[in-house]
Amino acid sequence: MLLKISEYVTNSFVNKKIINSDSADIYIYGFQLTFSTLFSIITILLISSLINFLFGIIFLCFFMPLRFCAGGYHSKTYWNCFILTNLSFILVLFVSTLSSAHYIYSIFFLVCLLSLWFKAPCINKNNPLSDKYIKKNRIYTRIILTIDFFFLFVLDHFDPFAFILGTNTIYLVFILFAIGKLENKKVNTKITDQN
Repeated sequence: MLLKISEYVTNSFVNKKIINSDSADIYIYGFQLTFSTLFSIITILLISSLINFLFGIIFLCFFMPLRFCAGGYHSKTYWNCFILTNLSFILVLFVSTLSSAHYIYSIFFLVCLLSLWFKAPCINKNNPLSDKYIKKNRIYTRIILTIDFFFLFVLDHFDPFAFILGTNTIYLVFILFAIGKLENKKVNTKITDQN
């Protein structure tokens, strides 16, 4: 479905001579990625509106920027990505309702922060990056982590649940990052073993 929508939009742009037909495949890919992300954002906001709209905003603000820059596990299809993202939101929301120990969060957050700070981005075979983008994403990840740290500090003083939700969202990004790193090791090991 995303492919058909993306092809339709791209063909419309080609017919109106907004884009060149030689680069149509790039635009189709870009539209698929954009629509997939938009659909995920919309459904997360719809789900959160049934409980508390602010929860969806907090999740998206902590998840999307850091996830895009730090990288990690990527689904093989847009549909799987859509499902995983929405289920992740529901899981983080559920786990956040069960959590309350701030000092444990502070210690584990420091471990996650340092791991992402020094090891991001994770290069994934489903989302390869050039050396230029690796350097940019490392810088962006560090900027986002600094901003997230500041907002978590503020949230902790005004809304403890929002603090926990934001922290759990960063943990989720870290887990996806770690899974991506493990996948890369397995792929590299297989390649090495074949040689």
